[in-house]
Amino acid sequence: YLHIMTDDVNSPSTWHQSWQNFVPRNRDPKDYISNANFRSNLKSGKDYYRRYRDLSVILTVAWYFLCMADAYVDAQLFDFDISPDLSLHLTPTVTPLTNRSSAAFGLACSIH
Repeated sequence: YLHIMTDDVNSPSTWHQSWQNFVPRNRDPKDYISNANFRSNLKSGKDYYRRYRDLSVILTVAWYFLCMADAYVDAQLFDFDISPDLSLHLTPTVTPLTNRSSAAFGLACSIH
């Protein structure tokens, strides 16, 4: 890509032949050196694939961290009791007075 984007046709970078793979068959590559449309198409193609490459890397990293979080949660719940006699107990509570606040009322939840 760099070899075709130079403005100097006689510079050594245009002597490299890699960009000629994008020239249609039976066409003279020298006609495409100064063709702005050809350069624009190469640039938009490069930008398109760079954007999706970057998006793939970001999504792969996000997927990896999601799998790590799932494994962590699974490891924490390994010893969790899932017997049918689980129950949730709600009991009213009163938070004692402190020197800065008044008493507070609430519910205490416990799983047995």
